[in-house]
Amino acid sequence: CNGSPYPQTMAAEGAGAAYTLYYWPVAFRGHFAMTVLKYRGVAFRQAPVPELLALKNQQSEECPALFVAPPLLRDEGDDLYLNQMPAISMHLASKLDLLPKDRVKQSLALKMVLDANDVLAELTRNNGSMMWDREAWSEWAKDEVGGRFVKWLQIFEEVGKRSGLGPTSGWVLGTEEPTVADLTCFAVFTNMEHCLPELSPFLRKWAPSIMAACDRLKAKSQGLADMMAAQPQSPYCSGQIEKSIRSMLAAP
Repeated sequence: CNGSPYPQTMAAEGAGAAYTLYYWPVAFRGHFAMTVLKYRGVAFRQAPVPELLALKNQQSEECPALFVAPPLLRDEGDDLYLNQMPAISMHLASKLDLLPKDRVKQSLALKMVLDANDVLAELTRNNGSMMWDREAWSEWAKDEVGGRFVKWLQIFEEVGKRSGLGPTSGWVLGTEEPTVADLTCFAVFTNMEHCLPELSPFLRKWAPSIMAACDRLKAKSQGLADMMAAQPQSPYCSGQIEKSIRSMLAAP
């Protein structure tokens, strides 16, 4: 974005970027860091998969990045490699002035990032360790109070309502401007709705104010609008677990 007070770096394929994101070519946990950077207008380098694999396959004592799985962020300014989606989100939020000023709201922001990570873990059945069957999916995605996914959405919605979030105004933690809490909701739910449109009525029913805030974020940020416009619906999380999720959504 022109006029952004935050570091402007080279294009994704360029050298000398302040940030490099290592992730698979899917729209899943790597989307959280991308959302923060795109919102602030901070360009970044997205490492090619062979570069990610070269780091991932190194022995720990020889590797500059101590991690098992991406997403992984390289922050040149801090000479830091950092993995774990919540840690990356909070690190970028701190550097890019996206944390609430209030200490309690900072804790709530972290809680929301961690909750979002849990939602994705449940949706993918612990990152694909099990596949969905009709009985398990029907219980998790039950479209009524008491359903597991409904409870998650109600929690996000209630956090917003208690901070003054409404269907036409406000931000998730009652701040004047969006924070990492809002961007987290965008990264998990707008992305989910885009890639799994069958879930859109579900999201809009049980978390209407959260989804409205996500819509306002997209309208407010050309970077986020462009990111979503360029993003294909598939792959989402990839692999057999994505096939399993889509089979549940396609079944009557």
